[in-house]
Amino acid sequence: MKRSLDDLLKGIPAQTGNGGKPPQPKGTSGEKRTGPETQLDRITAGAKRVLQEEADERAEKLERLKAAREARDKT
Repeated sequence: MKRSLDDLLKGIPAQTGNGGKPPQPKGTSGEKRTGPETQLDRITAGAKRVLQEEADERAEKLERLKAAREARDKT
């Protein structure tokens, strides 16, 4: 005898409370921590800051080079 999906789900209560959306994993709600900042958090923030500064410098350099190349090619 084959079981149908309805037979398998008969004993499981209906899910409510999330509006049909998949549940969000814990810790990813976007809220800031209220506890003390750990050393790893400080290191991570510093590394992100350095990477962002380098990316900004690279973008500025590319803009300067692009402007210089366009000025050179106009003549």
